[in-house]
Amino acid sequence: VQFGYKWQIYNWLYRLEADFGAFYQNRTANTSTRLPANTAALDCNFGDPCVGSFSTSVKADWLATLRPRLGYTWDNTILYVTGGLAVSRISVSQSYSDNNPSNPPLAVVSYSGAQTKAGWIVGGGVEHAFNERWSLKAEYLFVRFDNINAGGRLTDSVGGYADFSNSLRLSSNIMRVGFNYRFGGVSQ
Repeated sequence: VQFGYKWQIYNWLYRLEADFGAFYQNRTANTSTRLPANTAALDCNFGDPCVGSFSTSVKADWLATLRPRLGYTWDNTILYVTGGLAVSRISVSQSYSDNNPSNPPLAVVSYSGAQTKAGWIVGGGVEHAFNERWSLKAEYLFVRFDNINAGGRLTDSVGGYADFSNSLRLSSNIMRVGFNYRFGGVSQ
């Protein structure tokens, strides 16, 4: 769904538009590390060292943007560039598991949460008017949200520790085609 308002001065077209739509993106990062000092020497799995594994996933289901658009028109066609604010609800889930048979045996921990985040979007496209009300557009957009970092430190009873971290950047290339209907007055 898209809404906008445009101004035209000679062949230059200025437009402010907002849109909302489905946006399925998913990224996962995995990290493994040896467990802290007092478990690293244990025989966790027939001679293998004790290892902890961390998995971090982020996903988004929708995208809203607010963008100015600058275009140049000739006849019934507009070539334009655009860029601005992107907003999405980013869900994060993280899990930990290990192969340590000591107390607690074979730990498995998980976390999940979500937050609405702002990012940026840039792109360009072409739009052609069929008549005074209807037009067809094709555009390319690149959207990016800041890094999402997850990590921590595992400590053991004798002061040993193992650090872990995952960093994910949610970005996407978007190609879309759409019909626009113009409300309001029609210029002559």
